[in-house]
Amino acid sequence: MDALDLPHLDKGPRSALPIVLVHGFPLDHRMWAPQARALEAAGHRVVVPDLRGLGKAPLGHSAATSFA
Repeated sequence: MDALDLPHLDKGPRSALPIVLVHGFPLDHRMWAPQARALEAAGHRVVVPDLRGLGKAPLGHSAATSFA
């Protein structure tokens, strides 16, 4: 897979260990909005990306694959 700069939200203190919330297909980062707000309000760092080809993330140049 080619390297992509995926759009993401990164909220909360940078000194905290990040909690990464990954959405399912065919959704985007917005599915985690209530949880991300609650975690940030509790003092956690929250990182929520849009995965390749979904939300604001580009598809990329190489073929996308999946594992069954």
